[in-house]
Amino acid sequence: LVLATYGINTVFSEATLKQVESLKTIENLENKQRVDLRDKLTFTIDGEDSKDLDDAIGFEKIDENYHLTVSISDVSHYVTEDSPLDIDAFERSTSVYFVDRVVPMLPKELSNGICSLHPNVDRLTITCDMLLDNTGKVISHKIYPSIINSNYRFTYNEVNDILHEEQISELSPMFNEMNKLRLILNNKRLKRGSFNLEDKEAKFVIDDAGEIINIIPSIRYEAEKIIEEFMIVTNETVAKYIDDLKLPFIYRVHDKPNPKKLQELLQMFYLLGVKINIDAEDFEPMTFKKILDDMDDIVSKRIASDLIVRSLSKARYQQENTGHFGLASKCYTHFTSPIRRYSDLIVHRKLRQYIFNQRQAYNELDIDKLNQIGVQTSKKEVSAIKASKQIEDMKKAKYMQQFQGEHYIATVASIQE
Repeated sequence: LVLATYGINTVFSEATLKQVESLKTIENLENKQRVDLRDKLTFTIDGEDSKDLDDAIGFEKIDENYHLTVSISDVSHYVTEDSPLDIDAFERSTSVYFVDRVVPMLPKELSNGICSLHPNVDRLTITCDMLLDNTGKVISHKIYPSIINSNYRFTYNEVNDILHEEQISELSPMFNEMNKLRLILNNKRLKRGSFNLEDKEAKFVIDDAGEIINIIPSIRYEAEKIIEEFMIVTNETVAKYIDDLKLPFIYRVHDKPNPKKLQELLQMFYLLGVKINIDAEDFEPMTFKKILDDMDDIVSKRIASDLIVRSLSKARYQQENTGHFGLASKCYTHFTSPIRRYSDLIVHRKLRQYIFNQRQAYNELDIDKLNQIGVQTSKKEVSAIKASKQIEDMKKAKYMQQFQGEHYIATVASIQE
């Protein structure tokens, strides 16, 4: 019922399934135009249950600098424009993640198969190759089509165990340097005004029937934060490169909060004992960071975080670059997850067109098409979030039935209709 309500289709068209059958394996592909990275140390770091492995990392410390390569699955090689696969992917626009299952954007033969960067197999990728200095500044970069053969498939837990010296690995020095770069990038982002809202996400333990048997806090440790920072700097690097060329593109934009909502938020902060003398029009991301930093009481801080989240505009995709308020970024895109987001697939297509094939001519129709893609992908993202939330609420309510009659300490964070 929820899937139908939000227009989430679980069945691929006959034409799409036929196209999937016709896809050539990588052994039969011509790789002459690709940079061969198969002899370079490359690895993925994902959650325990992840099956669609989009991104692979290469890392090396060179004197005072950091050489970071982020190789992303080249989905655009397989999902060609206006093909049945492309039509289905556009219609879905995103994979939808529920408590107990995934409705993928692409058939599993691609999302879990030839597009997923499994270890010890050749995979086609697009690489953003960056050299960063010890302040986190990208001092040079290259973007190119590549072919990799991942050496390791790490989980977040494994990398965290290595960083906490609970597990011995010959790669420990490299992971420690990666964590140093993560801290540098995070501090740089915070200084420019970006803010980290530590949300209180729940992790669900489910049984074979898909029912919740336990709910525990989802805690993000160093490994999760390393990948987050590396993906952010990669997305920014790609976005800035195309923005500097002044070519039509798909950006991930995030507007300033609505002044009326901000005014209501400032009144709520006043009740929490935080007095801010600032006009809503002049509000900057750094202001949120200062508010949270000034709060000592953990309960007030959590309530304030919730209130801030609700006051924020919804990030969206569009052809025009208007910046990203939450990241305090002048230029941002989504390049790193083309298996599960159509926006990223379009970013890859544009990179192929503009950089690899050197076709930079465009017309109004190209811009109109990108605008349509921005509207569709933003709309479908909202539907996916609402559907996931509704299923999650249903599962939680069913789980909590067993505790009827029990008494607990709670905090009222807000009142809604």
